Amino acid sequence: MNGLLADHNVEGHVTRIIDVLISAGYVDVWKKLALTVDSCRSWGISDSTDDRTLWNLCQSRGYSLITANRNHEDENSLEAAIRDGTPADLPAFTLADADRILNDSDYALASGISLIEYLFDLERSPESVLGTGRLYLPSKTK
Repeated sequence: MNGLLADHNVEGHVTRIIDVLISAGYVDVWKKLALTVDSCRSWGISDSTDDRTLWNLCQSRGYSLITANRNHEDENSLEAAIRDGTPADLPAFTLADADRILNDSDYALASGISLIEYLFDLERSPESVLGTGRLYLPSKTK
């Protein structure tokens, strides 16, 4: 995996998660992952790009998408793209409660810890994460 891509509407949320992780003492753990965190803007992706195109771009570049998007409105929705995926696809990390990440440091930290755990699982046991489609942050089982 090469990195994480923050969807248009959650760039600030992803920054908040990383900031809370670092301030809570997870800086070395985060650095060990050595992942690039990019934004749609940095990739030149417009707001009008459909979800399927975004999903396919992430997969082709070896990035996992971080999103709050759960729509299944049409064949180009993120959910439709995930369902049409392969067992080798990287997951989409979905923020379970995006607003709460901005307003609750403990919740943001729990989301960050879940993200780190998933990323280490991906390194240690890729088959446990690849092809899962959508993984929620925070994870209730982690």
